[in-house]
Amino acid sequence: MLSELRQFYTPENIALALSPWALVLIGFVSLITNFGKYLTWSSVLYWWFYVRQKDGAATKKFQRAWPDRRQIENEIRWSLKSCVVFSVMTVVIYYCALKGWTSIYLNVADRGWGYLCLSIVLMLFLHDIYFYVTHIFSHRISWIFRKFHRIHHQSGNPTPFADIMFHPVDAVVHVGFIPLFLFTLPLHPIAIGLFVTLVLVVNALGHIGYEMFPRFFNHSLIVHWINRASLHNIHHSHVHYNFGLYFRFLDRLFKTEKVLDVDLPKSDLDVSRTAS
Repeated sequence: MLSELRQFYTPENIALALSPWALVLIGFVSLITNFGKYLTWSSVLYWWFYVRQKDGAATKKFQRAWPDRRQIENEIRWSLKSCVVFSVMTVVIYYCALKGWTSIYLNVADRGWGYLCLSIVLMLFLHDIYFYVTHIFSHRISWIFRKFHRIHHQSGNPTPFADIMFHPVDAVVHVGFIPLFLFTLPLHPIAIGLFVTLVLVVNALGHIGYEMFPRFFNHSLIVHWINRASLHNIHHSHVHYNFGLYFRFLDRLFKTEKVLDVDLPKSDLDVSRTAS
């Protein structure tokens, strides 16, 4: 299959694949795919936590307030704009890859499965650093927060639909780590696909507004280093804390972590203050 794929990359085929119509088609398919994945995954989580288990799960909800229709529509509208940005980035990456400007490789055997798995882990740690740095700057520089990042914090009590709710400029920053990786690290498409899927899942789970895990998990060793939904929910209501994505070590290192006792009753967990 690999040899057949290599045979496809003739100058004529590459020229056809890089034609304006081909780029428009790639962008359109990417937009439909990105928005479809976002809407499907967010809808499943919303249905499970906010519809099917609404009564039974209410004791695990971080904030007592329930999102209204206007908030959800706003989250979806801005997320669609983010999907447009992600699709444009996909076209740029597609163009650069066919030009041979990226570090993407196609044969797993060239570096082995061990490197492929290691590259995913490496991307997670590097992305967490990238996310923390860009995230904290988007809060600490007031005009950036006011003009761009504040859009994401319009949902002080977020739902799963808020996971990619960004101003287009903010969306460019959030997706900017992908070309950084593709131009500097040798990456296989399998590793890229798994990593991007993991980012989507983690983002959505961080905005569900519920504690998913049983209480004993809150006191386990892994929780001391892994981020969870409660911490990011606190970030939406206390905007000067909890800037990490996957891990907690940077928030702890720079003393930007805020933790509430998730074992307290719901009334004591309510942190629904207006973001500012």
